[in-house]
Amino acid sequence: MNEEVSIEDEIVFPPPEILYQDDVLVVISKPSGLAVHPSEMVHDRITALSLVRDAVGCYVHPAHRLDRGTSGVLVFTKDREACGKLMQGFASRDFRKSYMCVVRGWAADSGRRDAPLKHSNGKDVQEAVTAWTTLAKTEIEGPCGNYATARYSLLHVLPETGRFHQIRRHMRDENHPLIGDTQEGDSRQNRFFREKTGVNRLMLHALSLEFQHPVDGRTMTIRAPVTEDFLAPFKLLGWDQLELPKE
Repeated sequence: MNEEVSIEDEIVFPPPEILYQDDVLVVISKPSGLAVHPSEMVHDRITALSLVRDAVGCYVHPAHRLDRGTSGVLVFTKDREACGKLMQGFASRDFRKSYMCVVRGWAADSGRRDAPLKHSNGKDVQEAVTAWTTLAKTEIEGPCGNYATARYSLLHVLPETGRFHQIRRHMRDENHPLIGDTQEGDSRQNRFFREKTGVNRLMLHALSLEFQHPVDGRTMTIRAPVTEDFLAPFKLLGWDQLELPKE
């Protein structure tokens, strides 16, 4: 149980950090780079699902999703019925999610984007709402594209819905794509950030999740401490003394 495991002999993941566990739930802090579960597009031998299953000794069901590159709070259940209840709650906005992310440019002090997004099937359109507060802004020297400096903002994001790549797509449409986003982001900024900081990950962290327990109905609020690889560039960016949000 305590041995580290390897994906493709390159990325090493330790056993999952369990934030909460009872007879029904297992909540972990997922590291960046780890897929949640196998799928048509994910063929990894090791996933968050397999690590949690091995750690708790029974099969588990993911109650929601995080992108491979996103770190933070991830909920599993130990039975299918509880998973169904949680998934219904997430779909009906009966939850509260909190994220932190680093984006390109200087974002407004606060904002809210209410703009529908296409479903992951590429056909259906779903309502999508993302609100944010800017925690810090910075500018560092170095040529990036047509500019002599690069500007970044640290955001506290509260998505009111949970759509496919919602934060990534909404912030892209606000002209503030997430750093490290290879699909919706700015490749020149991603490369510049990686070369300057040595950090090569999607700069998105699921900070906290509030939901109703599927059995007894009590309110659960679980927070995943910000990971070391997310915090690694903060000194260079001048954010290492910031007081980060609790949830």
